[in-house]
Amino acid sequence: MEREAEEIAEGILKSAINNGGEILFGNYFKEIPGCIKSVNLILSMYGTIHSKMMNDTWTYFKISQAGIEFIESGGFAGKKEREDYKREMESLNRELARLNMESLEYKKKIRHQESIIRMHKYIQTLSWFVSIVLAVLLFFLKK
Repeated sequence: MEREAEEIAEGILKSAINNGGEILFGNYFKEIPGCIKSVNLILSMYGTIHSKMMNDTWTYFKISQAGIEFIESGGFAGKKEREDYKREMESLNRELARLNMESLEYKKKIRHQESIIRMHKYIQTLSWFVSIVLAVLLFFLKK
């Protein structure tokens, strides 16, 4: 029922654009659809319904700039695509943030390992230096 209301409303919006921004109820409908209330709700978001009657019919509908932009951007199909795209971008942004955090943690771990390796090299160099000094001392003390 909702999809039917969207299709009818989108058709009215397109007809209004093609008709200079306005459309008469009688020019679009031959009979009153069961989802007329939903159609009217959608239309009220994208234009003005004039002379609404008790049975939810109206005299004419005038589309607003928002309605024109809505139809030009693809209507309900375009809206769904934009929402899907937005959800996909949000998902990708969350994934990117997660990967960035993992990358930072990895870099932190690597820096720690590099500092340990550097300290090991300093100790190794100091050990070689002490060994050489002791060897030289023993060499001269033996003579």
